[in-house]
Amino acid sequence: MTPDQLIELKSNPVLRAHLVKFVALECFRNSKLEEPHMGKSPRSKTGDYSDVKVVTPYGEIPWNDLSRLNDDEMKELMIDVVTAAGPFL
Repeated sequence: MTPDQLIELKSNPVLRAHLVKFVALECFRNSKLEEPHMGKSPRSKTGDYSDVKVVTPYGEIPWNDLSRLNDDEMKELMIDVVTAAGPFL
């Protein structure tokens, strides 16, 4: 990036907004995050998901208390995002 391009980026809010959307698309939307997102999503009659629960062999978990990604999935996601962001750094 040239000094003039950096000045333009710093002073142009429209350009910054487009860049942020592009980086979000490339680094998150097109990442490992899509894999858990492909599954089924619950629906809630109350709208706040207080009526949704996950049933496990060890008991029920209220939806609002449920972790959506386990530690291994989160690690894989972060590695994928950092790798995708590499060209922008």
